[in-house]
Amino acid sequence: MSVESFVEAAEAQVDALHSLVVVRGGATVAEVGWRPYRVDRPHRLFSLSKSFTSTAVGLAVGEGRLTVDDPVAGFFPGVPHESGMRVRDLLTMTSGHAADTAPAMSIGPDWAAGFLRLPVEHPPGTHFLYNSGATYMLSAIMHRVTGESLLDYLRPRLFEPLGFGPAEWETCPRGIEVGGWGLSLAATDVARFGTLLLQDGVWEGKRLLPEGWVAEATARQVPNDADPATTADWRVGYGYQFWRCRHDAYRGDGAFGQFCVVVPGRSLVVAMTAGVPDMQVVLDLVWEHLLDDASPPVGRVERRLPPVTGTASGPGGRFTVAKPRRVRPEDWRPSHEQPPTIKAIAFAGLPGGAGWSVTVEDADGTHEHRCPTGDWHVDGAVASNRGLDGAGRVHAAGGLRRNPVRAHLRVPVRRRRADDHAERQRIVRPDRSRAGVRGAGGRRMTYQRVLDGLRDFYAGVAPTGTALELFHEVAATVPAYRAFLAEHGVDPAAVRTAADLATVPLLTKENYLRRYPLPERCRGGDLAAAADTVAVSSGSSGQPTVWPRSVLDELAVARRFEDALRDSFQAHERTTLVVVCFALGSWVGGMYTAAACRHVAAKGYPVTVATPGNSIDEILRVVTELAPHYEQVVLAGYPPFVKNVVDEGLRRGVDWPRYSIRMLLAGEVFSEQWRDLVGRRAGMLRPDFDSVSLYGTADAGVLGNETPLSVRIRRFLAGEPALAREVFGDSRLPTLVQYDPATRYFETHEGTLLFTGDGGVPLVRYHIADEGGLIPHDDLVAFCRRHGFDPGSGSTHPFVYVFGRSLFTVSYFGANVYPENVTVALEREDVAAWVTGKFVLRVGSDADEERHLSLVVELAPDAAPPSSATAALAEAVRSELLRLNSEFANYVPAAYQLPRVDLRAAGDPEWFPPGAKHRYTRPS
Repeated sequence: MSVESFVEAAEAQVDALHSLVVVRGGATVAEVGWRPYRVDRPHRLFSLSKSFTSTAVGLAVGEGRLTVDDPVAGFFPGVPHESGMRVRDLLTMTSGHAADTAPAMSIGPDWAAGFLRLPVEHPPGTHFLYNSGATYMLSAIMHRVTGESLLDYLRPRLFEPLGFGPAEWETCPRGIEVGGWGLSLAATDVARFGTLLLQDGVWEGKRLLPEGWVAEATARQVPNDADPATTADWRVGYGYQFWRCRHDAYRGDGAFGQFCVVVPGRSLVVAMTAGVPDMQVVLDLVWEHLLDDASPPVGRVERRLPPVTGTASGPGGRFTVAKPRRVRPEDWRPSHEQPPTIKAIAFAGLPGGAGWSVTVEDADGTHEHRCPTGDWHVDGAVASNRGLDGAGRVHAAGGLRRNPVRAHLRVPVRRRRADDHAERQRIVRPDRSRAGVRGAGGRRMTYQRVLDGLRDFYAGVAPTGTALELFHEVAATVPAYRAFLAEHGVDPAAVRTAADLATVPLLTKENYLRRYPLPERCRGGDLAAAADTVAVSSGSSGQPTVWPRSVLDELAVARRFEDALRDSFQAHERTTLVVVCFALGSWVGGMYTAAACRHVAAKGYPVTVATPGNSIDEILRVVTELAPHYEQVVLAGYPPFVKNVVDEGLRRGVDWPRYSIRMLLAGEVFSEQWRDLVGRRAGMLRPDFDSVSLYGTADAGVLGNETPLSVRIRRFLAGEPALAREVFGDSRLPTLVQYDPATRYFETHEGTLLFTGDGGVPLVRYHIADEGGLIPHDDLVAFCRRHGFDPGSGSTHPFVYVFGRSLFTVSYFGANVYPENVTVALEREDVAAWVTGKFVLRVGSDADEERHLSLVVELAPDAAPPSSATAALAEAVRSELLRLNSEFANYVPAAYQLPRVDLRAAGDPEWFPPGAKHRYTRPS
């Protein structure tokens, strides 16, 4: 027997194979694809996905993240469950349920909670039942213990080392891969996976899977022969999401003939994709023709599926599924196999009856192509042979290319009536056509723009656009910017490229914000149209800067909060209480955080927002009363204040670890030692996932956010000062975040940052004067790997690093403290006689990472300060900061407002060296 005889027998006996890869002794001997399918093209694997989920669990076990004997309920503390079910029971399909849990658990958005609330009729570990819901729970547990999606977790550990091509995996409403089905891979990828299993988890001399895991996972862990109706190869035993087979083989399989068959005794791997109704027939052919095949390799062969008989008939036009639902073919297998969702199908006859033009709309988008009657056709993502019968049902053979179902799909449809509303055209970036005129017309445009922006945000439509496009739009619609360009001799029409844009003069507070009236900095000169609220920030003179804000500005910030809540805290799948510990009122932090998190909640996340503000008593009251009802609690605030909350809570007996605390931080740089210290006190065990620092300014809102990837890199560089200096050009460790270039465009200028971004006051090349720089994603990841550290996978957005405000300010509890505020205190009559006016302002930390404001002051030559000078000067500085700096007055707790003053002699070589240009601030 041979591959050729297998192919001939399969074409004669089954309908139909799509691809076949045969590997013997580690070498590929045959690759056969039946057009329109190919061995190197992704194909839906259905339940063969389960074996990949099991392998992910094995990797996590090897990394010490969990064990197979861990209780399932322990991963989901917010849902009561007392069956005693273990991870092992999920792996072996012995969860104890009497029926597949997938249909019942997926009624609501929280599938894990749905699973745990279902009755368990048998003692776990005693009763085999094929249960796709159990595999979903393995995927949900992997999310909990890794903080990553299954795909992101498997890519660097399995898919990339094996050289897999594109991979996709269906997810539940909360973004968790469904685990038991929905993975799409090419047959060549499946064959590599099987070869890895055959080689006990070793690939090209490198161990990828934990030693012993393959043997354990593919062994006969439980019997599965209780049902006499099952066929031969479904009665040999079951492992960890692998079936045992005759001939001492094992396999992963999925509906309609998706196979990864491994026969260790013959050093044989057979990978197949198909659309067959009887899978046992296919396995029988494998045993008959391939088990002892010793024929020469045949290489890659392309064959062709036979045409479907019949003609395409029926009226053309657009049809939609009468009740959008998951459709199933007439010979569908058990209910745990989930077919793709088809939303709409449009047909139009080709001239002369030559065939059909078909448009299929599904969850992945819209797929259009033409196909001759009765023939197979490939166009983009579609392979089909379709027709419409006289009973108003669509018959589809082949369907979407990833869908292996060649048996007819029968989908009830209704013709769209002529008076149905036309579909609204989606404006991908509605804010690119803002109101440019005053009055009701402009406000109507703003109203529509807000509706479009909200719809895009809640639908998950990513923002688009470029800094160059924003420049031209702002130059045309914002009176102040138009005047600014004219004053500097810039013709907007001459700015055609990114290089041209880089020559446009910078905006600063002095040359733009303080020169032009606020309404003139808004589109159309209309402040009322630009803002439905305002935020304020303190300036060096004590005169606040006003920033108009709209709902659209909140949405741009909400996207960064969503990144943090989803990617770091997994708040899309865990009930989450966000406690806003920023000062409330017109200050940027508190109201913005509350609004952004509420937008995320309205998007479907199980998030509740509480706003106690910066009152420690109220924060602790909210936490102790509400936290027990949530799976995790996020404290959002400035780093030193959040630390104060944690410390005071400990003094009052708050059991922080009980509440699964996470931290959302902003306002200033902190060290990794600080992260570890506060993390230990709050019971946070995963530093790369449990706290997120946001980089933001009053000028632009949130510009970027820490990600698990950026935290891992920062922690690596914190322990390698020489490498950190090489990366950042400084011995200080900056905040390292990732940003979305589609919403905030960064540049650098003499070691400081500029950004271009939209808002109530749109800003083009605005100099925020923060010391920092930019690093492309691939460059920084490659740098880490060259120096022996693999940071893993994560967001592919570029990095921006930030030391703080250049030369001018220090950040203290999120408040910008300006030297000018301090100067006023030193110029008081009772102080000026014994100081020179020079000082150095900085923020210090003690051994317990407690922050304090430090002020080093130069005494006048031969000065004789009074004995109370230090205390008097400290009180004078506090008094002026409270009077002049509204951020200081509202952000900094009273116990931390008094600076620590150190008086130094004139010309002190460390602080005031003669002849050197004096700097009034220093890094912490």
